[in-house]
Amino acid sequence: MNGKRPLFIALTALGALLMLVNAAFSSEPGWIMPEKVGAMLKEGSALWLVDVRDSVKFNNGHIEGAVNITTEEIAVKRLPVNKTFVIVDDTLGLRMAKEAVSKLNAKGIKRIFIMEGGIAAWEREGYPITGFNASSRGVTAAELKWAADNGAALRIYDLRSEKDFKKNTVKGAVWIKGRDLPERVVKFKETVQKPEHKTLAKRLDKASSVILVFSAPDNAAQITDAVARKGLDVRYLIGGYEAWAAMDAKPGKKTVGECPSCPNPGKGGKQR
Repeated sequence: MNGKRPLFIALTALGALLMLVNAAFSSEPGWIMPEKVGAMLKEGSALWLVDVRDSVKFNNGHIEGAVNITTEEIAVKRLPVNKTFVIVDDTLGLRMAKEAVSKLNAKGIKRIFIMEGGIAAWEREGYPITGFNASSRGVTAAELKWAADNGAALRIYDLRSEKDFKKNTVKGAVWIKGRDLPERVVKFKETVQKPEHKTLAKRLDKASSVILVFSAPDNAAQITDAVARKGLDVRYLIGGYEAWAAMDAKPGKKTVGECPSCPNPGKGGKQR
């Protein structure tokens, strides 16, 4: 068994090398799995592992050996054109990584890969993170909309009351049943953590990001920390559903049900 592991690593590295050769003739980015990146780093491959997140997120936790160059910095930084770049990201749908690829292409750099699944996938495969400071991750309404519009793998769960959920919710969201928020939190946590609850767990595809929708007053960050499970990318919608409704509201657009972001015209007042 132990004798097979070096062979597996060698074959993985060889496969990655062939991918690099193919990438040299294409302006489109390749996709590389975390285990291949891990094998290449172990073999000492000459690659640039570039983490395009901001410095705060990078310092909280990153892959050892990665350099922090944000997408904005790539546009103005001098970079070697003959190197192989592997881009690491954490945004929904890896949006920043894709923008970084466009900017690298503009510099004449062609050998570019995006690490499939980002930091969450790296952790899920059991690889170490340096400087990790466990904290929940939030996403803005605009980030969530972009990810949904661009086909990112998402699972969205609404933990608000049934009444609020039925009035309106984020497109594609599923309501977690429960009489109150504490009960809904417990039910969600039990569903994704206990082996016997496999129905929803199977739907939580490993490559998906799980987005939790709360009401604005709820302590979303703390609750998300409480329900997060190792190997599962769980995030919360910053500002709650109200932030989504405010972004989605357009001049002249008729809303369905009550609008949580609209001002109250007051008793006897007229809504313009």
